[in-house]
Amino acid sequence: MGKMTNPSWNSLLRKILAVLMGSTTMGNLGKNSSVLLLGASGQLGQMLRFFWHAPPSLVSHSRQAHPEFIQFDLILEPEKARAAMAGKHAVICLPGITNANAAATGEVYSRNTDLALAAIKAAAQAGVPRVFLASSAAVYGATAGVQSETTTPPPIAPYGQAKLEMERAALIAAGELGQAITILRIGNV
Repeated sequence: MGKMTNPSWNSLLRKILAVLMGSTTMGNLGKNSSVLLLGASGQLGQMLRFFWHAPPSLVSHSRQAHPEFIQFDLILEPEKARAAMAGKHAVICLPGITNANAAATGEVYSRNTDLALAAIKAAAQAGVPRVFLASSAAVYGATAGVQSETTTPPPIAPYGQAKLEMERAALIAAGELGQAITILRIGNV
């Protein structure tokens, strides 16, 4: 991967770390603390790993074999997911079906909801204090102007609609399981 100096990635990383460091359940973060990065081999995961320089340490995951990554299928191997999450201070869930994935593999966008729910369930069972869940600014559709978390999303494309459905299902599941989550509406990468 080439040189990356994108200030927006530094900003996203700072926001994640601010939530981690500011959380009352995360107050004892130290050099032995760790965060599990699901989907670390994807484009977002590669970028986040590039900018991650300080404690807590980052444990990288992929479905495919990669040196120094832990490997499991989040949906098909929930016991491995729980084991990987045990003792982690947070999980960052990046895997998902993008427009490019859907076109290349035929995977359906609803898989995004399946992946998010699997991560939330495993994290709750493993006692992880917080899950950061990657969504997309595509939920805002073609809305003009500055958007915020309180903006009512009007997605216009199937991908944006699927991400919005994922967010809603994740919030319900997290509430039922008592799992703290933070949804990250990430812009185009």
